[in-house]
Amino acid sequence: MNTNPLKEKISHVVQSNGFRRFIIGILGLILVAIIFQAGVTVGFRKASFGKNFDNHYEENFGPMHQGIGGPRIPNPNGAAGKIISANGSLISVLEKNNSEKSVAITDETQIRFMHQEGTASELVPGTFIVAIGDPNAQGQIVAKFIRIIPAPPTQR
Repeated sequence: MNTNPLKEKISHVVQSNGFRRFIIGILGLILVAIIFQAGVTVGFRKASFGKNFDNHYEENFGPMHQGIGGPRIPNPNGAAGKIISANGSLISVLEKNNSEKSVAITDETQIRFMHQEGTASELVPGTFIVAIGDPNAQGQIVAKFIRIIPAPPTQR
């Protein structure tokens, strides 16, 4: 059986502009689906943190006070501000917008003072920090990295 005519037809179809457009269209749809799924994942993660933050607010910070402006979903991956309390491996950070975040410190947490190594004993009330990490089910940020920074000029 001679397969050369079949190979030639397949080769002709693969090299045609219509086939190329079809492949580009399929790849474009795959790219759009990946971007959409990334947005869903990020949104779900942020909403889950907001729910957990709200559910465990009193446990982390005490009784909730009524404020002006309605509910806000906090950033689930970090905190930047002044430490207002430090209790072992858990610190509370007051951010610029007067919201509080609870940051958990683990053995894997890297602590830096500017560009030098730092220690957990340096994390005392009044110290300004930037903490980066992942949210947990208790509405806390499990810090992977904490940088101790000088007080901002407006906060001195």
